[in-house]
Amino acid sequence: MSNADKDTFTSILSRMPRSYWLTCLIIMLERFSYFLIRAAAPLFLVAAGSAGLSLDYEDKIKIFTVWSTAIFCAPLVMSIFADSYGYKRFLSLGCVFGIIGYAGMALVHSSYGFWMFLFAVCFAGICTGTLRPIVYGTIARSTTNISATYVWGIYFLLINVAGFCAPLCAGFVGGSQHFRRIAMIAGIMMTVAALLTYFFHDNHERTAKKLPFTRVCITAIGNMLSNSRFLIFSICASLSAAIYMIMWSLLYNFIEDWIVISEFSEAGKFIPFLNADDFEEFAPEALMLIHVASMLLLVVFVSYWIRKIQKIRAILLGILISLAVFILLGTYHSVLAIAIALLILAVGDIIWITTTNAYIGITAPRNFKAVYLTYFGAITMGIGSAINFLLAPPLSNIINKVELAKRYMVDVLTMDTESIRDTVEFPFHSEVLDKLAETMNVTSSEATSILWEHYHSYTVWYYLTGLGLICFAGMFCFYRWTKNDPVS
Repeated sequence: MSNADKDTFTSILSRMPRSYWLTCLIIMLERFSYFLIRAAAPLFLVAAGSAGLSLDYEDKIKIFTVWSTAIFCAPLVMSIFADSYGYKRFLSLGCVFGIIGYAGMALVHSSYGFWMFLFAVCFAGICTGTLRPIVYGTIARSTTNISATYVWGIYFLLINVAGFCAPLCAGFVGGSQHFRRIAMIAGIMMTVAALLTYFFHDNHERTAKKLPFTRVCITAIGNMLSNSRFLIFSICASLSAAIYMIMWSLLYNFIEDWIVISEFSEAGKFIPFLNADDFEEFAPEALMLIHVASMLLLVVFVSYWIRKIQKIRAILLGILISLAVFILLGTYHSVLAIAIALLILAVGDIIWITTTNAYIGITAPRNFKAVYLTYFGAITMGIGSAINFLLAPPLSNIINKVELAKRYMVDVLTMDTESIRDTVEFPFHSEVLDKLAETMNVTSSEATSILWEHYHSYTVWYYLTGLGLICFAGMFCFYRWTKNDPVS
């Protein structure tokens, strides 16, 4: 009996090399440290007195912008280094960067807090940017066409568990009031990760040897640019990434504006230890947690189920699932419909995330696994963010209940624009809806229904469905082009 016939949950994992488990454990410690700090840092930076650094919000934004920039830019260089000069040394170096960064946060002093914290987040960001491509490359080198999707699913489960547990731990330790203690814990986690790198076995051939870095960069990037399959797939995937970004930028406001609030109270009655009336205050967040929880619970099973499906076919299936979610959201606007949509969407997300990474990891040249996976993420995020920047604002206007209510009062009720501005000083939902309901002599709920039917706000999901069909068509053409490839 072949290995393919014996692929079970445990047999696949038992065949994974030690390097895979070590890198997963190291990145779990890094993710735990990162989210531990991110949970407490926002309040610590602006807290006054001994409880924080007394920075203003502009300084806080600058710090987090630099941190995000370091996380995004560092892998573009470090992936080339790692693929060319060996994984182990840069795995250790990344952990050292993390130790320096989190130790700097633990020792930060309010008298020079901004610059010291900025210095610390640069090192923490480079830590993340160094470790991530090494983990990607190790996973890609350790998997086969059959096991790839499932192994990526296990990896995403582990890092999401770390991301879920870190804020809970931060709250248990004391939150922002004990930030330095939290930073020390993060530094200890990275020290443990650094010690684990000693056991990492770097079993791939170093391609650069003693070549200068500029020559190495030209070789790696030139290899990617000459790979038409990689470039076309990345462009097709970018549109799908843009659709997901647009959807998430719209969904929260859609829930808050258009879902009947009384249904939240009814749903809250079934949650133990919760006052149903208070459930309305955080119902959108609670519904969003359905997606997160579903991904954590289903990622292993879904990634195992699709492991033998050809990769591009699986991606097409994930796109179709997303289209079904958009149609569901456009047809029904109830708590139950949102909950079902988020559950189904979790399955589509799992298929998309695990399969795209598996496909790039399998098709990339062996000596450029980390580079291909890193630049694939950069291309999809870059193009996707640009499309999101262009399309999200006009689409959000379709579901902006405040602006639609003002427009209705002017266009339909022929009210004077100045009187609306004087009456509604702030663009809060309650003020605008109360004014509209009072003018029409209806309840706020009835006013919402009138706006929904008049402006057809549900059509925003049909526009996204149209974008999804374009994405599906592009990926289907790519599938037809590569249909003779056993991976596709």
